[in-house]
Amino acid sequence: MTNNGTKIAGKEMERLAFLIGRWEGETVVHASDGRTVPGRIHGEAIAILDGAWIQWSFEQTPNEVVTRRQRGRYLFGWDPVRQAYSAIYFDDRGNTLIEHTAQPLHPEALTFVGETVLADTGPVLFEDEISSDHDHHFRNRVHMTIDGVRHLHGVFECKRIG
Repeated sequence: MTNNGTKIAGKEMERLAFLIGRWEGETVVHASDGRTVPGRIHGEAIAILDGAWIQWSFEQTPNEVVTRRQRGRYLFGWDPVRQAYSAIYFDDRGNTLIEHTAQPLHPEALTFVGETVLADTGPVLFEDEISSDHDHHFRNRVHMTIDGVRHLHGVFECKRIG
């Protein structure tokens, strides 16, 4: 159980329980042309499948980089075979991504790493570093590696609204 009474399966999922709730936040996307583009995001994370997974459904408002509303989902869970956390991402543009945490796990942030192919850029290695400063906050720092060059793609700072 979490502090809000939500059922979570296994002690490993307690590490992700802070994500459960309604969120809104500010985003900063670092465009490939060097611009820093602000945006907004909101969504809700719920426990699903008896607490074995957390589903974060979000909507990002349009900005100069994301020119139309973007909706997507992340599924977060524990993979007992790999002894790692897994994240599965998909959105309304047809993008998909499967990521896993590396060992050893960092005590203050979980970094999910996975590779996908994007229509505009080809193969991309993603790193989602998810952390929380307190119960009413989480941050996702997203790095992308394209053609061997790693860069900060975006930072999502979210605060709990419910």
